[in-house]
Amino acid sequence: MSCTRILGITVNAAGQRIMDKEHRGIRIYARLGTVSEEDAQQRLIAEMERVDRELQRKAARPRFADAAARYLEESRSLANFGQSM
Repeated sequence: MSCTRILGITVNAAGQRIMDKEHRGIRIYARLGTVSEEDAQQRLIAEMERVDRELQRKAARPRFADAAARYLEESRSLANFGQSM
């Protein structure tokens, strides 16, 4: 397989482009077929942006463990409040 000027895109013996790159710990792989180098680059950029959006969405969403810990902490302080009276 020969490389292109874009890191993560290679060309196989049949002249088809293959996208194979690891971005932020997630593997992006697709057989693109006989597309131009510019089209392959645009597809790779779009996939990298999709990975970034997905990681941001997961980071913004609170985890159940965090919510449960907060609930237990708040309920503990409420239980102690009733005993001090």
